[in-house]
Amino acid sequence: MLWGAGEKEAERLRAWAEERGKRGGALLEEARPEFAGAFHRGRDLDLWDAVAIALGEEVDQTVP
Repeated sequence: MLWGAGEKEAERLRAWAEERGKRGGALLEEARPEFAGAFHRGRDLDLWDAVAIALGEEVDQTVP
């Protein structure tokens, strides 16, 4: 979820297309269904909500 939320946020940056390859590493090739599902759920979250979920904190919204 963190990668999906972070990538969605980063898409606003002009340099993201270039930086994605540098920062994504093995995540760019990950194809397991569990990862894909979490990635897509993360894209629906605000980055800070995704971080809060990862830290086990309460989040005001329901995780999609």
